[in-house]
Amino acid sequence: MSLPALYKINLKTAAADRAALVDYCLENSVIGVGWGAHYFRDDLPNGFDDYYAGVKETWGSKSTGPVRWLHDADVGSLVWFRDLKGNYYLARLTGSWRLLHGDESEHLDLANVRDVDYELVGSEAGVPGAVIRGYAAPKQWAFSHVNEDGARAYSAVLAHELLGCDLPDIELSASSVLSSLLGPLDVEDLVAAFLQDTRGYIALPARHARSTQAYEYVLKHREDGHVAVVQVKTGGATVPVGTLDERTADRWFVYSDSGQDLPDFVERVPRESLIEYMESGSMCLPPIIEVWMRRVAKAG
Repeated sequence: MSLPALYKINLKTAAADRAALVDYCLENSVIGVGWGAHYFRDDLPNGFDDYYAGVKETWGSKSTGPVRWLHDADVGSLVWFRDLKGNYYLARLTGSWRLLHGDESEHLDLANVRDVDYELVGSEAGVPGAVIRGYAAPKQWAFSHVNEDGARAYSAVLAHELLGCDLPDIELSASSVLSSLLGPLDVEDLVAAFLQDTRGYIALPARHARSTQAYEYVLKHREDGHVAVVQVKTGGATVPVGTLDERTADRWFVYSDSGQDLPDFVERVPRESLIEYMESGSMCLPPIIEVWMRRVAKAG
């Protein structure tokens, strides 16, 4: 499966006005990071190697990896970024590295840039889970790879729809999407949608947090009010059975593709039921599943 490289970028330099920085990037179809040459020299560097030597001397090589990675990324690579309003965008690199300079560049703290084509995706509901996890990390690079194959495949399919990129050669069926093309958070969303849409539950969003290792989220039944908790394991990962406590909630649901035995009080979410739900065309399918199933339908 040949896929373009995938990255995420934080448009979060030391700009005095981050809104102006984001607006500049959107209006000029660029993405970039700081580390301006004006911090360590008065004249313009003679190419990237001359510039990067000054960067490493000024800030050290350990913290300036994003400068090199942004420079080295291949044209055609895909990049996720977001604005200050929570909107996500998918971009394709169209130009080589260049260095901005001058008063506006210094005000925005925007120096290393690449030209892009981009389209608005919208909320995080349409963004692969591996990218969301990257943005949620307490410490993260300004520009970095996203290495999860499912996120790369989904981003390539979405880029085909939004940006006219080549469609990757991917084996497509609901089964293969569930098995290998959805990240862990994407499967969690799918299971949550399935239980709400077909089993009469509502999610309690404020309880969808990483405060416990035992379950991913809490649900409440809309008819009799009983409380359920859900654990999801993908990629053959096993459920830590010792963390499942019958007293935690009225009902336990677990989705796991490992095939391991589970306690009697746990109701397994069948893989076959999720596949059937993906193929149902329900209006409640998560947006990422909708994108995949559109592609499955066209492939068929």
